[in-house]
Amino acid sequence: MAKKNGKECLILWDRWQKLKATIEESMPQQVEEMFMHFKAAMGGQLSSDVARFAHLGSKDEEAYVHLLKMMEVYWAVISHAQQARGDNAEVNALLAGISEVLGSRLKDFEEISGGGANPVSVEKQGIVADACAFMGQALDSLAVQIAGDCENTNRWLEYAVLASQPPKTMFIGQYLEKCYEIYQDSLRQALTSLDDIHSRNDARECTQLLQREWEEIGNIIKVQVPPLEAAKLDKTTEIHKLLTLLRELYQQTGPLVDELQKLLSTPPFRPSPFISQEEFAKILDAVKIKPTTSVNKDCRGFSNALVKQTNGLFARFGTDSAQAAYQMKKIISSNLLLAEEIKASFAKTLDKLSKTTPQEATEAQQLDILKGIIETIGIKIESMADSFVEFNETWQEKIRNFAMAKPEIHEDERKDIAQKVKVAWFAATPESAESIGVFLDACWDEDFCKPARDKNQRQIKSNLDKVEKAALQFKKEVLLYEVCTYEELLTHSVARLRDSAWEVAAEAAKLLDETFKVLETILKKSNITVIRPEAHEIFNAQEHEVLVAEKQEGFKKGEIIKMVTSGYRYGEQIVLRANVIAAR
Repeated sequence: MAKKNGKECLILWDRWQKLKATIEESMPQQVEEMFMHFKAAMGGQLSSDVARFAHLGSKDEEAYVHLLKMMEVYWAVISHAQQARGDNAEVNALLAGISEVLGSRLKDFEEISGGGANPVSVEKQGIVADACAFMGQALDSLAVQIAGDCENTNRWLEYAVLASQPPKTMFIGQYLEKCYEIYQDSLRQALTSLDDIHSRNDARECTQLLQREWEEIGNIIKVQVPPLEAAKLDKTTEIHKLLTLLRELYQQTGPLVDELQKLLSTPPFRPSPFISQEEFAKILDAVKIKPTTSVNKDCRGFSNALVKQTNGLFARFGTDSAQAAYQMKKIISSNLLLAEEIKASFAKTLDKLSKTTPQEATEAQQLDILKGIIETIGIKIESMADSFVEFNETWQEKIRNFAMAKPEIHEDERKDIAQKVKVAWFAATPESAESIGVFLDACWDEDFCKPARDKNQRQIKSNLDKVEKAALQFKKEVLLYEVCTYEELLTHSVARLRDSAWEVAAEAAKLLDETFKVLETILKKSNITVIRPEAHEIFNAQEHEVLVAEKQEGFKKGEIIKMVTSGYRYGEQIVLRANVIAAR
């Protein structure tokens, strides 16, 4: 067994050395790849959280979109103004003034828009990109720090073995917390820049332009629209369309301007934290990282060898069970030895009585009593023999089954212990194959193995308790029952022989009384003592049982008048109570 275990330790050590060599070559690249995935996952989350927590939301982008709509309306108004010109010089002058103002506004807007994508959206994307770049630089620095830590502490090996698990497992402790801090700082930087609209050229210009356009339309409606409505119009339809477009645009722009002004005048609300560390950990958990084939293969080989050695720890339960089975056998054997002594005592007495009791005698009544006693003792011997065989066969089989049974260890418990042994390996790696046994002994004594050890001990104790309970029941229902009924025989039958003039009867009574003393001696050697209360002793319900309660002169209520049969205690435990007659 020692040689086999030594061979398995050599296999484990060889796989460990092979894993170390593979890790030194491939793990730096593995960590670099891992951080590349982290950057992508955290960047996506940052963009999502920017949209959730930005103070202006999308209102600054809506300002530009609304300006585009306004310019379309301006073109439509100018078109209607050209079609509405007629012979009325005053009306023509008013229409020309409106067209001139709107045309200049169109020219100013074209200089801002450039005719391309929404500049506010592009500007915001640049801010988020800058925050992601900041976050990427910080993560790169962390990756360099991790590489240094791993090289200095040999933790490459730990990361390699855990590489097939979620990143959260790999980053428990300082690295997960540091990534979370980097993320929070990057998100805070992005939101601070987005909220500072005065430092954002495109957003500032769009919001200011929207305000000016709204005011300009309001001025046109206040100053130039009333004269148009009052003048004698030649083409009322076109002018009506023009005025309707201006009024509708003014009404549609006002709420957006009010909302932007309200947002810009109130301080931003910032939740703290933006997302919890638990939520952030789930983001990293979702990242799938596949170890290189060689790392994965060597990790699996090392892990399997270590799990095999860990499972070997549970073989110690077999040793505990074997020791418990030995204790159980001792309990059964001691009871059988006691039973054999009692039976032998009865057999010896029976043999002597059978040899000294004649078949016929002048004392016919006493001869019948003797024959009855002989028959009764013979029945006792046969009954005890049958009970011994049944008790022995039943419990010997149960003990064998117990000794052969495998410990009840749930698969989840095995996996949990195996994982913690693996963690312990990295915390205190054995120095050689020869020291693996010492390492495993230390693991077995650790708290993470204690629940399994305690569970096994509870199982063992449960089985021991069952054996002890069965042994006590055997003492009570078989051995002490036979002794007690023998004492009743002395009380009722032998008492009629003690003072007999017939020598055979008197000698038989003496022999039977001496046998009872021998039985008490036998019981005492097995820690079973007699409870034999005296007259006038106070009744004790734990030790005494009342057969008859009667009034008798000279005895107070609760005093014992007479003992009928003795009681017995095993150690400190009452097995049978003494039967008594008590005063009432």
